[in-house]
Amino acid sequence: GIVFSFLGVIGVEQSIAIRVDMLHMNHIASTRMKAASLLLELTSYCMTCLGGLYFIMGVTCMKEFRDRCRRIEKEQKQKRNESITRKAEKEKLRKEILKEENKV
Repeated sequence: GIVFSFLGVIGVEQSIAIRVDMLHMNHIASTRMKAASLLLELTSYCMTCLGGLYFIMGVTCMKEFRDRCRRIEKEQKQKRNESITRKAEKEKLRKEILKEENKV
């Protein structure tokens, strides 16, 4: 997307340069150059807009990917925490049982 936008901006600048060159030509040649300049400018603006659209589409797709990765990481972290909690509870229960056995 960024490359499309960059090429579009270069095309617009080239169109402006062609118009400046037309100031030194006769009427017939400048009319043809004017048409070419207009076509170049139109396609350049289209490329710039498409580049922006591609960029936005890329950003939104990456956002969904990032959100999915964060959700998976959160689920894994929650599972680890539950596992640690269960192990701690088992260890606590084991110590209580050992205390009761030592009292008897």
